[in-house]
Amino acid sequence: GRASPDATIKPGAGFVACTGRVPHPVCNFAIAESIDSGGARALAKLADGRATFNVYVPTEEGDEVGPRLCAVGFRQAYRLRLMVAPGTREPAPCVLHLSGPAERLDTADFMVREFFGRSDSASKDAIRAATSAAAELELYEIRDRGTRVAAAMLSCSDGVVGLYNLCVRFDVRGAGWGSAIVRSILALAGGQGRSVCLQCDPSLETWYARLGFQTVGSVDVYVLGRVPNPVIMKSH
Repeated sequence: GRASPDATIKPGAGFVACTGRVPHPVCNFAIAESIDSGGARALAKLADGRATFNVYVPTEEGDEVGPRLCAVGFRQAYRLRLMVAPGTREPAPCVLHLSGPAERLDTADFMVREFFGRSDSASKDAIRAATSAAAELELYEIRDRGTRVAAAMLSCSDGVVGLYNLCVRFDVRGAGWGSAIVRSILALAGGQGRSVCLQCDPSLETWYARLGFQTVGSVDVYVLGRVPNPVIMKSH
């Protein structure tokens, strides 16, 4: 989000938000954990008039954030599964290539084509540039006979590797490359003493479970009721 054009980070009471001029959730979103009615109104004010604005809410039993958002005009658009797996000590099934400064734009272009295919051209251009510019996020890919077949974005912090933008080239899907890059990332994390976490569409929950991930919660996504919501999560 920070690497998007004219993006601004806006912390609030119980939430942190990002706004930018690209009409896409990549830079128009908030993470809300413990907002009160005033926080819900503040988020509605941020979202009002924007082409899209997603509010991500980690769900817990008895959580009151969702009802407070709905009271000011938001609606739940979809739910993501939050999954975690320990890093492994098993050998990686394939070699991970870390994209350097000269390669990041090319890897970002691949991610945009495969992962954000439903976005408009202007949004794709902005996401490509932001993905390449966000140097604190690591971009990895795997290759088959010198040709890129899959890629992923990693956000590394203390004890955890966040897995994002996992994508496999369309014409080789179903050949095991998705599993190979995930297992290689698990091995990378294991070598660092870290676990791996991700958020995915419910349709992918079983697939990730076969790779060792366990569901530990959910993330609800809210949008203002009158604002269309572009789906940015899709299967690989």
